[in-house]
Amino acid sequence: MAKTESPGERPRSRLHRPAELDLSDFFQAEDSGQTIVKNDDLEAIVPNNEKHHLIEKDRYWVNKPYAFVVVYKSQKDQEYRYYLIEPYLTPEEKQLVGFLKDKIRLTLDFTEIRARASQRERTIRLREKAFELLQNYNLITDKTFDDDTESNPAAKAVNRLIDKIYEVTNAEKPGDAEEFAGEGTVSLTRRQAQKVIYYIIRDFIRYDRIDGIMSDNKVEDISIDGWNSSAFVVHTEYGQMITNVTFGQEDLDEFVTAIAQKAEKGISKRQPNVDATLQDGSRALLMLGEEVTDKGSNFTIRQFNKIPFTPVDLISWSTFSLNQMVYLWLAVENGKSAMVAGGTASGKTTTLNAMSLFIPATNKIVSIEDTREIQIPQSNWVPLVTRQSFGEDTSNNIGEYDLLRDSLRMRPNYVIFGEVRGEEARSLFQNLNTGHTTYATFHAKNSEQVRVRLTTDPINVDETSFGGLDLIINQQEVSISGHSERRAKSIVELREYDAHSEKFDIEEPFVWNQAIDEFEGTLPTEHGDTVSPLIDEIRHENGWSKAELNTEINRRRVVLSYLIANDMTEYMQVAATLQGYMYSKENVLSSIADDTLVSETDRFREMKNISFDVDPSEEEKVPRPPIPTESKAMANEILDDHADLYMNISATAGSYDSAVSELEGAVDQPIQQSEEMAKAKNDADDTEETEYGYRQSEEDESTEQGEEDEPAEQGTDAEADDK
Repeated sequence: MAKTESPGERPRSRLHRPAELDLSDFFQAEDSGQTIVKNDDLEAIVPNNEKHHLIEKDRYWVNKPYAFVVVYKSQKDQEYRYYLIEPYLTPEEKQLVGFLKDKIRLTLDFTEIRARASQRERTIRLREKAFELLQNYNLITDKTFDDDTESNPAAKAVNRLIDKIYEVTNAEKPGDAEEFAGEGTVSLTRRQAQKVIYYIIRDFIRYDRIDGIMSDNKVEDISIDGWNSSAFVVHTEYGQMITNVTFGQEDLDEFVTAIAQKAEKGISKRQPNVDATLQDGSRALLMLGEEVTDKGSNFTIRQFNKIPFTPVDLISWSTFSLNQMVYLWLAVENGKSAMVAGGTASGKTTTLNAMSLFIPATNKIVSIEDTREIQIPQSNWVPLVTRQSFGEDTSNNIGEYDLLRDSLRMRPNYVIFGEVRGEEARSLFQNLNTGHTTYATFHAKNSEQVRVRLTTDPINVDETSFGGLDLIINQQEVSISGHSERRAKSIVELREYDAHSEKFDIEEPFVWNQAIDEFEGTLPTEHGDTVSPLIDEIRHENGWSKAELNTEINRRRVVLSYLIANDMTEYMQVAATLQGYMYSKENVLSSIADDTLVSETDRFREMKNISFDVDPSEEEKVPRPPIPTESKAMANEILDDHADLYMNISATAGSYDSAVSELEGAVDQPIQQSEEMAKAKNDADDTEETEYGYRQSEEDESTEQGEEDEPAEQGTDAEADDK
């Protein structure tokens, strides 16, 4: 990407803006003031010779009020471009930031900060130190945040700092031609002081010049290929784009080294490549120098989603159809093992996270990963992560094979394996054949490639071991209308092993037709047609008739359709509804009939078997796809067609409290209460509470008083009873 204009060239306002964009509203700060970064900063960053052919497609904040993103489409070459806009720094302001950073390195007492301090703690301490330095050098005063009229104060501030340095060192001061312009007061304006603090915190604590991109939840991957090149991003809506963020040789070497240190990893010429997990959970592959690449240092960072996507999101993206999700729901809930196969960036882990919401929370779950990517709401879950040795001796490494072996001693009902790569695959298939439901991801193009890769060097799993695997879900990243999309190309059921052909018989209940971008395959009808062997197996295991199987399928269709029709896309809403249905389907269907499911799901926050540690502010940042109009129309049609499955439950089902009580370990209560029980409850409500939490009526008090007046008689009765 071309460089910005020289400092002497004034940026021209020639950038395209959509007619509906209100700049004053976009740059309105939360305190009703103006944001630190402004539209002038955008004009200053984009080169003048490129402005006339850039058409703005999107604009949004990633760190308000300091950073926003603009996506342009070039009319010249028809490519999308990603611009990260931060407060523009003049050369004098850049030198001031550099000077303060050097002073902080020399004067900050790191012993004041605890070793495991959070990012917030470190940020607060760094901000305090920066303000202290600004005050010590008279760069800010009591009027700094009230007076915003001073001209070019940064140049004057730098001059004052230089004077102080030469006073201390007694060195000869350069001539006037080498000084910055500006005399008199050295106070910074409010905006300039905020810019200085922002860049100090950004560079010290956060992710330097890619910090804004790291804050963009719409970005999946960030990479740079070598020295003196631009960063690239993989965007959820616009695919791969080049950015305006660049690194020189020295800058990139320092950045790669700093990122490795923050991840508590060492990187050097002796060990030039490092696979690291960053503090926010993102996964980084770092390479230093020219030891393993001709283009110099490089990095690739895969963003970590703190809040996963849900089955509703996968339906909205058309990665899966609603019928496919109902099929997977039945399979997972009934303990059928599956492997999600596909290429890089095909959405395997996203699908694995979404499928985990179908696991009933009464089961014990163990997950095994080399980098934490699995996030599930069930409380009885043990997440295990591999660990490298602290020294050169690799014998202390704790790998996936070791963790898998240990996990079997935990008696898990479900094992979720992040990614199968090597020798752990043999133990994984032994685990499958000993009755443990297992889910994993695997790099392979299709189900046949899964078999070939697993049964040949270096993995060498015995083909007869495949009998424990029920499903292979094949996903792929495809291009549709110029956009990168994910599709479940097929769902494959593994049946009996054919010794003559040395292959497994397979069934494909669902296949994606690329020509029309639709999924072919249906679930059983009320007459039992088109039943897949796996679904028929589930029917027999549960003792369902064909009609009962059809009812179970359609009820799950109703639940997912209600979520889609009512825009219930938040993680907590979807997870609570799915888990609630598996505990008490009558109560969930009753809430659907009464149209109260949105409010009822809030009660699941207090369940003990499910943990919903979801920050609402973080949920708002998740780039969930909008539900297509045709999906809503289909969902409403399903709700109308199967109204008899939930409307007749409304009059008989109890409140959602029964499901909550069950999850909290309380004794199951019948949905309907007898008149005597109801009367007893009403009588109890009229009593007063004692110190032990019981309630006592006035009649009970008088009876108790009478008993106290006749202790001897009471004792005689007791003695008679004993005899």
